[in-house]
Amino acid sequence: TREFQAAMHRFPGGLPEKERKIFVSRYWHLRSIREISEKCGLSESDIKTRLFRTRGKLRTFLAEEDLM
Repeated sequence: TREFQAAMHRFPGGLPEKERKIFVSRYWHLRSIREISEKCGLSESDIKTRLFRTRGKLRTFLAEEDLM
């Protein structure tokens, strides 16, 4: 729905800069974990952990928006 799409575009704006860059790189630009790791100077494990936590924030955000 349009509400969901609008919420998905708003969500990254509420994230800290590094988290936003990682999230957008992975899910908007479809970059690999390895590419993101190299670009950010973080381990692949750290990238995976950050994405896991950010997806949790996304679930909370969508629930608060009454979209889940």
